[in-house]
Amino acid sequence: MEFLLRGRYVDGFSERSHIKVELDLAADLGRLSTDAEIAMFGVVQECLTNVYRHSGSGWCSLKLERQPDVLLLEIRDSGCGMPEPSNGVRPTGVGLRGMEERLRQLDGTLKIDSDANGTTIVAMLPVSEAGSENAA
Repeated sequence: MEFLLRGRYVDGFSERSHIKVELDLAADLGRLSTDAEIAMFGVVQECLTNVYRHSGSGWCSLKLERQPDVLLLEIRDSGCGMPEPSNGVRPTGVGLRGMEERLRQLDGTLKIDSDANGTTIVAMLPVSEAGSENAA
């Protein structure tokens, strides 16, 4: 996953969209379980697609790190934000619901903070679910 993010995927997205992506990948990520890699890569794809289609931002940041108990992915932009919640519930499309479901299946969570100054999406997977396949 690190190879895809550092090279092909993020660079290709940035070239095609003309959106600058600041990439911050922890040096100690190692290999993740296949399920964790698929889930997190899917979140990255959906978030970058949403930045391109909806935010109007010319910039976003993508941070992926391992903490003691969790794998943390944070994607931020400085765009127009998402629609305001109605009756306390933020309207979400199929893509966001798909990300939530994919993470939920691995006991992970998705948090969305959005206002007129931009959107931050944080995806978290427990380390036990996102654990390394190549234990050193």
